[in-house]
Amino acid sequence: NVSPKPLSVVDGRVILDSVQALESNIYHTLDDIADRSNIFSGFHVPAIPALIKQDLVNWNTATLALGAGLIGSVPAGLLGDATAFTTRAAANFGAAIAAFP
Repeated sequence: NVSPKPLSVVDGRVILDSVQALESNIYHTLDDIADRSNIFSGFHVPAIPALIKQDLVNWNTATLALGAGLIGSVPAGLLGDATAFTTRAAANFGAAIAAFP
């Protein structure tokens, strides 16, 4: 963690608001992908589920890196929002990834 934080309250709020505006669409899409995991497994190309899982893992890694960057950069007043975003992202991606054994 850096002190003083590199982001101002205003900049941190703008970034968090932008990320949070995308969350419901992203999480809905993750739910849809997880719900269709059996369909993907039924394709005649067995590598498709593994490819989807790897994409989800990569996207999860990038999203958690964003969350960690926010946690390390926002002022104390925004730390709860940044942490909550990261926790929600980890849970939603974890559920989607788990749908692909």
